[in-house]
Amino acid sequence: MCRAKLAVKVVLSKNGYQVPIKEEHKLRFVLTISDQEGGKYTQNFENVMLTEFGTYEIEFKVVSSMTSIRVTTYCSVFSKNKNRDEILEVSAVKEMNGGYTESFVNMYLRENKDGYNLHLIGKNGEPKVGD
Repeated sequence: MCRAKLAVKVVLSKNGYQVPIKEEHKLRFVLTISDQEGGKYTQNFENVMLTEFGTYEIEFKVVSSMTSIRVTTYCSVFSKNKNRDEILEVSAVKEMNGGYTESFVNMYLRENKDGYNLHLIGKNGEPKVGD
C-alpha cells in the first residue's frame, strides 16, 4: 500500500488582515479520491488544528487508477449580521493528468458587508472559478 501526503494551507482574513484560525472555527476537511472505474474514496478530518504556519498535512492511500483529488474545507464563522455561526465550504480539485504542481489553489476567507466569503485563488493569483 502506497501512501502520500497533501499539505493544505488555510488563511482566514478579515478586511484584508490575516486572522488566526482558532478551535472555535471548527475547521475540518473532507478528502475525496476518484478513480478510473468511477469509484470514490472519502476520508474525513474533524476538528483540525493547523500548524503555526497555517498548514495541515492530510495523509491518504494512493489508488493506482486515481483520476482526481478533491479537498473540501469547512469552517464555522460567527456572522454579526445573522447573529449566529455559519458554516462556510470551499472545494479544490486536482485532476491527475500528469501536470503535477506543488500548489494548485489557495483558500481565503474574507469578510464583507454581508458576512463572509471563502475565495479560491489559483496559482497565478487570480480567483479560481467553477469549483
